[in-house]
Amino acid sequence: MKEKIIRSSVIALILVLLIGILSILAGDLRTAGMIDKYTVVYGNAEYLLPVTAIDSPGNYAAEESEAYAMMARVSAWGGTNLTESALREKCGADFQLNAGPKETERLRADLEAETPGYVVRKYADGSCTEMIESIHHTLGGGAPVLIRWAVPDGNGWKLEYACVTAMALDKDSVVVLRPSGGTELLKMGDFVNRMTLNAYNGMPLHLRLQYAFGGLEKNLYFLPGMPDQ
Repeated sequence: MKEKIIRSSVIALILVLLIGILSILAGDLRTAGMIDKYTVVYGNAEYLLPVTAIDSPGNYAAEESEAYAMMARVSAWGGTNLTESALREKCGADFQLNAGPKETERLRADLEAETPGYVVRKYADGSCTEMIESIHHTLGGGAPVLIRWAVPDGNGWKLEYACVTAMALDKDSVVVLRPSGGTELLKMGDFVNRMTLNAYNGMPLHLRLQYAFGGLEKNLYFLPGMPDQ
């Protein structure tokens, strides 16, 4: 009887490991599918026009919450001018860096509520071509774009909320406002690798499993704009 229980437990453990491994592999294939031939946008004169949503970002360094600090920057564009602490007090619980679809939808709804007269659309797990075109279009309309991406952190990497403020495909460059308060200038290839989280070397197993089972989004960005856009 005891041997039968042990054998059943071993079989169950093997099945769980196989499901986990296969799910991670499936997730890796999904990520590879996102990275399409996005360089086709360089052949379109419309997307070669430099676009800038924010010339002088101001001081939006995060005090406690990266998400609320970046939301404050977008709400300032929308004319609300709420601080990070005011947003945190008004909207409630902070957003985890590895927030899943339900929580990022709450982020979208909160951001839209704090930009009256505008709508905020959330996009995730789409192609890089669509992402570049959409962000370029939104920046061209004057709005910064809230994103979640991967960033270096000491000897490793982590997830971070930030804002894209400018894009110049003629120079192969993207400008991102970081929650530290500074900006970072990147090549498009580096930007894509961070948005797809491919740059996240040594991603913890729990994050890989979270993505594999639909609990983590890649190529995640929020586009504010007019209702008819």
